[in-house]
Amino acid sequence: ALSGSQGGTLPPPMQNTHLARPMPRPGLTAVLRAQLASRMPGLGPSEPVEEAFEPFPYNLGFDQERKQDVPLLMDTVDMIPPIANLQAFEDDSALKQHLDGISVLLFPLLKWVLCSSRCYLSPIPEKHQMSELQTRYQFKVLAANPEHERKFQDWRGDAARAGRGTGSYFGFHGSPIANWHSVMRTGLRCSPNGMLGPGVYAHQEAAYSINYMECGTGQRAWANSSLSPHPKKMSMMSLVEIADHRHDKTKIKMDATGIHAATEYTMVVTRYLFFYPQGPPGKNVRCTASKLRIPEDMPEDACGADPGSVPTSLDGRPVPHLVSWIAMYAKADQLKSVRCTELKIYMDHYDLPHAGKKKAELIRAVLAHYRRSPTPPTAADRGPPTA
Repeated sequence: ALSGSQGGTLPPPMQNTHLARPMPRPGLTAVLRAQLASRMPGLGPSEPVEEAFEPFPYNLGFDQERKQDVPLLMDTVDMIPPIANLQAFEDDSALKQHLDGISVLLFPLLKWVLCSSRCYLSPIPEKHQMSELQTRYQFKVLAANPEHERKFQDWRGDAARAGRGTGSYFGFHGSPIANWHSVMRTGLRCSPNGMLGPGVYAHQEAAYSINYMECGTGQRAWANSSLSPHPKKMSMMSLVEIADHRHDKTKIKMDATGIHAATEYTMVVTRYLFFYPQGPPGKNVRCTASKLRIPEDMPEDACGADPGSVPTSLDGRPVPHLVSWIAMYAKADQLKSVRCTELKIYMDHYDLPHAGKKKAELIRAVLAHYRRSPTPPTAADRGPPTA
């Protein structure tokens, strides 16, 4: 379910604030459309759910006092032209003028879709791909919620110190395409109704997880996706890293069929995504996560910078590559949309005091630091990877 990348290197989140020209990150438009459709009667697999649609583009014309107008949002998504058409514009002003001619809601929506997500997916070069998974659309997830990543590294470190090897292992997670809008933006969350109770579920066998890759049906896919000749059949699966607490049944539940359920969602992080433009590959996929040659030995520039390899701050704590992105937010003076936690990560990285400061003070401090030293940190600045 891709928004339309066809080769090239995808830019990190907020590398700049312009929508014209740079390649959009994959997954965002089509999965948004799929999840919207799942909330509409007659379009989804069941009756529309009662809970709010999240994440939602509030204050852009699609809600009144936070009461969501999902049909209006879905209709507007359907009006987004193919990505190839958008890339023909030289600058944002020309692009905005064109989109305003279709709907004044389009430009702010497209900016929200492309610029509000931390999820940066980098295509895996063909020579490093996992051929057993029978798709050439393979992506490494190079961004995660920094607080989630930090907690995961704590879980993983505890397991390693307890003698559980590297402290983690891999498993497959399949999910209906309508779920990926939320997953790609906020990460996996515990399912309340799983076979083993609440938890984030994974399986060692890809063929088992494929059963959960429900295709987009009817009008659930974005018709303008440029990657799939069958947009109604798009499906996705992930390879997740799990902190190895299998010895503690209160943390990792397992059954005889190979199902694993982590009872705390921060014990699981999505590391790779696999896109199937013509639907699930079928149960003939013979691939076991524990035997899979995972391309962690790729050259550093093969998939771009790798926040999966968490750099260390001055005091040795893991710090995601979000530091670089905050520098880009600072360049555009758009730090109001960055969380306090993330601002403090930036300040920790540069050994700047932040204790007791409110968000406005944090913003002023980050802007002042950025203006003194506007060059984003390099890999050498960030220190060696710790994972």
